Amino acid sequence: MGEGSPASVEFTWTDLYTEDPITIPDISYEQSSILFNLGALHSLLGSREDRVSEEVCSLSFDNYLHSC
Repeated sequence: MGEGSPASVEFTWTDLYTEDPITIPDISYEQSSILFNLGALHSLLGSREDRVSEEVCSLSFDNYLHSC
């Protein structure tokens, strides 16, 4: 899929700070953004565990591991 071809897909979102729309017709960039957000989510989940038992510590560790 090249830029401008019939199967080209553009991804548009709004910047958080400037509120300007950003459009990038690159699936690789979109995939890397999704992976980054999934990693951030797993990191957040790992930090919110109480870690009061070995099982909960294991869950927290797994979330940190998946965030990498």
